[in-house]
Amino acid sequence: MAESFPVTTAEIREKLFDDMCELGQRYLDDGDVKEALRWLNSAADLGSDSANFELGEIYYYGKGVPEDEPKAAEYFEKSGDFDDDEICCNFGDMYRYGKGVEKNIEKAIFWYEHGEVLGNRDAISALAEIYRDGEGGIKPDGEKTVHYLMELAFNSGDYFFATDTKIYEDGQDAPMSYSEKDYWLSFDCSQGDDEAKFELGCMYLYGRGVAKDVYKAAWWFSKTNELDLYDSGEIFDLAEMYRTGDGVKKNIDNAIAWYEQLVEWCSDCYEEALFALAEIYFHGDGVKQDIDTALNYYEQAADCGNVKAAYKLAEMYRTGDSVEQDIDMALDYYRRAARRIATQMG
Repeated sequence: MAESFPVTTAEIREKLFDDMCELGQRYLDDGDVKEALRWLNSAADLGSDSANFELGEIYYYGKGVPEDEPKAAEYFEKSGDFDDDEICCNFGDMYRYGKGVEKNIEKAIFWYEHGEVLGNRDAISALAEIYRDGEGGIKPDGEKTVHYLMELAFNSGDYFFATDTKIYEDGQDAPMSYSEKDYWLSFDCSQGDDEAKFELGCMYLYGRGVAKDVYKAAWWFSKTNELDLYDSGEIFDLAEMYRTGDGVKKNIDNAIAWYEQLVEWCSDCYEEALFALAEIYFHGDGVKQDIDTALNYYEQAADCGNVKAAYKLAEMYRTGDSVEQDIDMALDYYRRAARRIATQMG
């Protein structure tokens, strides 16, 4: 059956582009790169998306020409039709860091957003960092940062529950009620990115770009599978907030749980967590006073070099406060405290 002849101007235009691109591809297959480029560039100049796409591939992969990523990016951008997430992320990095081109954060975002749509997690992470830190003059945007971090923290199938809209059976978006706003908190995100969860915890803990919310901070930290990979200072701050009631209702049980988490997992702040636990049990702060438990924590903290714990024990043994008076023990702990202070002062 004979191919129907295009009738409308738009049909003729598309057929013309198809023929020019096909001819260009034929020359490329035959090894005549010069003639291939002549036909494809002619079609591209006339507005052919397909020609721009094919030229992008030629320069990206070096098909008969030297590889030229900046030129490839320009052609792909003109084509408006590209679905390789890794190459999109690569172009994003190229403009973000000025790899062979002048730094251009807007173009970096353009390409990262293409990668994000295609599910590239490196592109999503890059977007979160850009909006968190305000790179390249971009205004810091806590809402966008949270959006991208939550894409990483949740499994993709659960993520839409974390947005401000809820999709109903009719397929339409409808605003979530206030009672539904925290619905996403019930979802399992155990397979999500730990770094993203931890960063979300930090944002809510300190109110970085979002309203400060210690409860949400604690939730995100609790979903982070390996807290020992990260700076434990944030976890210590969270425990201190629960202990003192700073920005959250005072809850000693929660404070103890987070201090114990630090003792179990983290080397940073380890001695400070031990000392805090000792103080809680020594003073009976929200728990039944337990001198034996307090002494155990004080001794562990002092063994780690904690000056406050060593001084506390020295004073206890010197005065016989809650322990049998022992001047030799007191002197030993005074010396430990003094040596640690001398080391810290250089």
